[in-house]
Amino acid sequence: MLQYDIVHGASCSALRDKEDSIKYYNRIIELNPKNIRAYNKRGLARYEMGDKDGAIEDFNKDRKLDPKNVDAYSNRGLARYDLGDKEGAIRDYTQAIECGSPFLVDTLEVSKIITQPEKIVFRN
Repeated sequence: MLQYDIVHGASCSALRDKEDSIKYYNRIIELNPKNIRAYNKRGLARYEMGDKDGAIEDFNKDRKLDPKNVDAYSNRGLARYDLGDKEGAIRDYTQAIECGSPFLVDTLEVSKIITQPEKIVFRN
């Protein structure tokens, strides 16, 4: 049953039915409150529906369950950036890089350009 809910929740997300997706992820979390993937996916669905605070709440739970989860930091950074918390976004992007995400280096540099031009590191 739990595997069906995960697949169905992902299908709803893919089809852009975010409300149904959130319902399924709620069910998964109810059955297994330590399901990191469900918090992350529900956070993404909330983010896409415009509920940035709810998304951050889910990414915080995800991060608390797995402090090395790159997705939790990078997704929370995106939500924070959209809410105007550019310093918080930079901290999250930096943490994601430290947890092993080389793909966020450019995102971090762009954030610094916008918020902290004095901290830009130019590479040859």
